[in-house]
Amino acid sequence: MIIENTFTSLVDLVPVVLPILRPVIGPGRPFNFLMRSVWDNKAAAAQITHMPISFQVALQDEMVPASQMHALFAIKNRDGKDSVGRPWELHEYPDAHHMDIFSVSPRQYWGSLQRFLARYVDRVVDSEVEGQ
Repeated sequence: MIIENTFTSLVDLVPVVLPILRPVIGPGRPFNFLMRSVWDNKAAAAQITHMPISFQVALQDEMVPASQMHALFAIKNRDGKDSVGRPWELHEYPDAHHMDIFSVSPRQYWGSLQRFLARYVDRVVDSEVEGQ
């Protein structure tokens, strides 16, 4: 799985992108119940098992704070591995924004994806074929 510049939950993101709502919506705020969809990626990440994940983080992201990607990475990262020992990788791009990692740091970005896919995709496909 590859995760790029995403948020921990909408409840965490709304106060960042809509500061006017910060007093009423956000962690522990009184009007969170008005949010019909919370997209709780923290809870979703905690459910992921048996899967290597590459986290791609633009440190100058103007839409989603990099701290939210770091929080997702930290959820199950124990010594760089998930609960069953598959690696979770974190790749940071100091000069990249929300939509331009691939063009600001093309060598680092495409290289990290290529290495990640080479390490894990063939193994997953092979093990699925053997299990059939």
